[in-house]
Amino acid sequence: SSVSAQLSREAVRETKPDAVFIELDLQRLGRAFRNGQINRPITIVFLSGENLSGGGTFTLQSAILAPQNLEKRSGGLASFLHKMAPKNPIQDMYEGLEAQGITPGEEFINAIEEGVRLDSLIILGDRRLDITLRRLANAIVFHTDPRKLVEADRIITLKLKARMPELSKLEEELKLEKRGLSNEELALLVEGMKTKETTIDIMKEIQRAAPELYQALVGERDLIMARGMNASFSPSMSSILPPKSMSLSPSSIRTMVAVIGLGHLSGVGRELKSLGWRKFNPAQCYRMGGRLSSETR
Repeated sequence: SSVSAQLSREAVRETKPDAVFIELDLQRLGRAFRNGQINRPITIVFLSGENLSGGGTFTLQSAILAPQNLEKRSGGLASFLHKMAPKNPIQDMYEGLEAQGITPGEEFINAIEEGVRLDSLIILGDRRLDITLRRLANAIVFHTDPRKLVEADRIITLKLKARMPELSKLEEELKLEKRGLSNEELALLVEGMKTKETTIDIMKEIQRAAPELYQALVGERDLIMARGMNASFSPSMSSILPPKSMSLSPSSIRTMVAVIGLGHLSGVGRELKSLGWRKFNPAQCYRMGGRLSSETR
């Protein structure tokens, strides 16, 4: 939402962290930068390893991105990434929202822009998109009852209408006027739906109706992102970075701002606590726009 997008920028600006951790991966690199534009050399860290399915292990790798336009390049990195992650339903969803005037992931873009301005290390901490899609396909085909998903959708819709009375009114207007949602109406709906309570309701219903699908979409990625955050504070972190790429302390990253979706906050928090982190409060983290820092360790 526009509120969380602004909060993510403010969190980075106020904290001035050594690193900014984002819920993106190397295959969604173009969505990390506004209009796919990289205007200066940027050091990034990303997760690597084919065992990223389930709760698999991974390694951290780094690269320096040269100034470029990821949307217009016909070869090199952009072409390679496109081949790794061909067009898929998630990209279709992004493009559909953009066509309606909504920028998905504005929170990530703002945080990265501010982090780059402050010379923070940018960490792409999510699992690779193609692995998530394979896990989702397996969960849907072999472990999901479509009837339970339909029922979950019905329950979620009822809860949304109860929480947002204007939704039922708008539905009636659309039927009477025989039209679709306008850009403004869609933006207002998206803003209203992106609340902690609504997200919890949706996650609970998906987990109840399709636990394997929930694990592939949310649970497994919670584990991976939490472990990525934890690994970022390892004393060996500086050893994977290019020489003189940034002014980290000799031992490790000291401060971090992490920007992740509401649906991942509780799961990531539980995993971080199991790894020895302290003072993690999901409610407080939500109020601060998803901010995490080394103070939680």
